[in-house]
Amino acid sequence: MRHAARAAALLLAFPVVAGCKSTAPIAAPPPDVMQVSSAVTVVFERPDARSRMLARLPEGASVRVVERGATVRIPAGAMMNEAFPGEEIPAWVRVEAGRTSGWVPARSLIDPVLRAQGGDALALERRAALATGEAPKPGSVRAIDGAPALDASDEAAADAVIALAAVPPRFVRPSGDPFAGPVRDATLAAATPPALETLDPGLAARVAEARTEAADIIAPEFNGKGPGHLWGALTIGVGDAAGVTMAVDALVEEATRPRPFTPADERVLGRACLAACLHGLVPLPPEDARAAYVSWVGNRVAAASTVPFPSIGLAFVVVEGDAPAQAIGIPGGPVVVSAGQLRTLRNEHELAVVLARAVARIEARHGRRAALAAGGDRFNPMLQVLHLDAAQALDAAILAALSEVPEDLLADATARARARLLAFANEGYVNVVRAALDSARTPSEEDVAAADARARELVAAAGWNPRAFDAAVPGAPGGRWSRLQALLVSPPSAPRAASRTGSAAGSPPG
Repeated sequence: MRHAARAAALLLAFPVVAGCKSTAPIAAPPPDVMQVSSAVTVVFERPDARSRMLARLPEGASVRVVERGATVRIPAGAMMNEAFPGEEIPAWVRVEAGRTSGWVPARSLIDPVLRAQGGDALALERRAALATGEAPKPGSVRAIDGAPALDASDEAAADAVIALAAVPPRFVRPSGDPFAGPVRDATLAAATPPALETLDPGLAARVAEARTEAADIIAPEFNGKGPGHLWGALTIGVGDAAGVTMAVDALVEEATRPRPFTPADERVLGRACLAACLHGLVPLPPEDARAAYVSWVGNRVAAASTVPFPSIGLAFVVVEGDAPAQAIGIPGGPVVVSAGQLRTLRNEHELAVVLARAVARIEARHGRRAALAAGGDRFNPMLQVLHLDAAQALDAAILAALSEVPEDLLADATARARARLLAFANEGYVNVVRAALDSARTPSEEDVAAADARARELVAAAGWNPRAFDAAVPGAPGGRWSRLQALLVSPPSAPRAASRTGSAAGSPPG
């Protein structure tokens, strides 16, 4: 019990390291040794997602950066978890991971010291340790036991999408057949990079120091002492009831203060948004011709993105019905589009634009920004409280922090702290997830304009018409049909759909 109380108290005591905000620039030049922060990362032969896939990298793997590719201009204030925060960010970097050498998207990497300070790996280890009989799973998208549902959620459907997205897709099909079904390489070998200590012993020592600073506190600090140790000072000249109130206030303030929003937290946020978005909807199986076709178009568009493999993974999900009315880019990677929206589109070019807009919103991480504005800087302590409560360890954490409160007042103090922490976690969790989901469903005018501009670049790079919605559609009734029209009018049979590949406004190469 003492060990559990110590571990639980450590979770509540997770500190903020001075200057450790995701927007803080890293001193130039960036380190040559980096770590993988995305859940799904693939090494490509060239700085192009359409090139040959060489291997996959596990989350947390250490790699040596040997070459930096062309840059894209992204403001540092966008609260992005970038490999090299700043005005100019390499879109691709060439890395060495053991015997594997190739290119990865720069956004899948992070400075090891920044990762240690942000506590991504540390948070995953601690949360996993609270799950009885389950070993830590770095990089996985863990369910939050005890987390409140957002209106209603379909967690099973969300997990099915995430499991699919975790298998890297090929961006170019050998057959060139858009209706043959998504091609995902489940046999792609895992790279075996050396440990950080082997690549850079000095950096490993700095990482260990950063992790210690971010973790080695037994109880919340107040002038060097926990709130229980302040009991005498708190109760001078006041009654016991006021002393309890002050001690609980101090504990709650410490346990709920802002902390870094880590990639692990963002994956939890994306899973919650996806589960809420899929509630009441029926996703089409990947082998359905409509789903395969949308996946083909979407993957070609995403191949030109600087985030071909976001935190959760890349997947394009088609659901039955008319909802949602527009394609939704879920924080972390999946894109959800309805069969009803497909029927409103005139040709393949318009479909490419619709999917590119969703990819652009994921790339710009609008959902993350909305979450932070709604209290996301406290999302990490919210998850910690929910985990502690689900593991029946929340009371132990509170008791460890209030260890010197008189025993006859301890039950009252514990009950008050528990009620306030659970209210903070439950209400805050719903608010943060709802803000991110609302941003994905109904983006602001500024976000729409930014996504449209980026979408035009992605669509043009993939070979479609970036102004498809502005241009007249050639081919009156009786003329050539687009692949999209053929798919929607004909029964969704892959062989029949594949035979009607004429496009009303031209098609990109297969």
